[in-house]
This record gives sequence, structure tokens and C-alpha cells, in this order.
Amino acid sequence: MAIILQTRNAENEFDTIARFDRPVSKEEALANRDPGHYWLKETNPRFKTIWEAWVGEPSQGRKENPWLRKIESLRKRTNYLAWGEGALALGEVVGFGLTAFKFINNDQRLKRVESIVAAINARTPIGFVCPTCQQPLLDLIDPYCGNCGSKLDWTDARRANRLESQFCPHCFCPVKPTQHFCTQCGKPLHIQTYSGTTFQFVPVRPRSMQ
Repeated sequence: MAIILQTRNAENEFDTIARFDRPVSKEEALANRDPGHYWLKETNPRFKTIWEAWVGEPSQGRKENPWLRKIESLRKRTNYLAWGEGALALGEVVGFGLTAFKFINNDQRLKRVESIVAAINARTPIGFVCPTCQQPLLDLIDPYCGNCGSKLDWTDARRANRLESQFCPHCFCPVKPTQHFCTQCGKPLHIQTYSGTTFQFVPVRPRSMQ
């Protein structure tokens, strides 16, 4: 007959700490043992628990399990990730809200600019003319000319002016035909000037109502 005394180790696995050739009492088997949970088992013909007992308080015999420590660390990391994802989602919501508010604010400002330009142009015409028919524009914000019906694209007009402009021979910065010095490098310009751009600025007098 083979009798063994077992307890659980730090990995929570059974560990055989003593062997006997006969059944022993709890007092004899657990004498001078550390606090913990112990089992006396018979191994022949099969494993069978004869008795189990605690030495000391149950809380004293509980050893720190490294797997439990890893699980706790993983749980903390999961909580941190959850908080991080929540903060990221909140930041995205706030960011989208601020972006929408910014667009709304910009739209309101554009409407104010349109109103101001329309008011100034009604009182003192600015004097921009249509590049197609060379007639004064009724309103700078209108997408089409009120005289010939041509589409007014300020972006294309500005690009055309840039393509027709000249460049500084020293730094290749775009310069206007009327410049004598480059605004980028400050060197004198010895280039042939010419007149004529897509949009012309001419004084226009307010027409009196007859």
C-alpha cells in the first residue's frame, strides 16, 4: 500500500510532499507543516482521498497564484483599453461637432461678406468688368454675367492671370508687369512689361436714374 501526502503549489497543482507505507493520522502527518491545505491519498489500486485538512487558517495557506496575477493584469489592461476607446470615441464626436460648428460659422461669415460686398457695390460700384464682354459686373458674387451670360469663375481667372504673369530671372518668383523690383529677393527686374489681364479694374461712376 502506498500512501502520499499532497498539497497545492504556487501553480495551483498538486505536489507530493511525503510518502507513507500505511495510513497515518492528521496529527502525525501534519506535524511541523506550514499553513496550507493538505490531502492524504491512497494510490493503490487507484487514487482515493483518505482525508483532507487545513493547517492554520485557510487564508494563511493560500499562496499567490501567478496565473491569477496574469489574469488580473490582463483585466486591468482591458479596462484601460476600454477607457481609452471610450475617450477616443468621445474625442471623435467632439471633433465632428466642432468641425460642423466651424463650417456653419464659416457659412455665416460668407453670407455676411456677400451682404457687405453687395451693399458697398450698390453705393459705390467697385468696377470689375466681365472678361468676355468687358461690361461692368452688376454683382461680384453672381455666377454669371448679367450682360452676356458668360460664367464668372474667379478661380480660373486668377489661374489665367498667374499663367500670363512673368517671373523674376533671379528667384523665379511671379511678378507683375508693373514691378521694378522682385518682392521675394529684392533684386531689380529687367524684363519687358506688357499690359492686359483677364480681369480689369476700371473706375465706374454710379449711373443716375433718368
